[in-house]
Amino acid sequence: MIYDIILKEQAEVDLFKIKFHISYVLKNPISANKTIENILSAIIKFSYFPYKYRILSENIHVYTLSNYSIYYKVENNIIY
Repeated sequence: MIYDIILKEQAEVDLFKIKFHISYVLKNPISANKTIENILSAIIKFSYFPYKYRILSENIHVYTLSNYSIYYKVENNIIY
């Protein structure tokens, strides 16, 4: 079964902030694009194996990718 993924508004804001910081503060837009690409690729993998990663509490999972932690929950075949 493949689970659907819904990015919450806060997740979209966080991704924008990460990209902005790397692009404009650290002045490395190529790295910014690659970082966002890696994060989104990891999120897509959750749709295939949503229970693979560490559970914190009440269906909240965490996945660490480099310097970033991705928190998500699974409800009714949907990943948030």
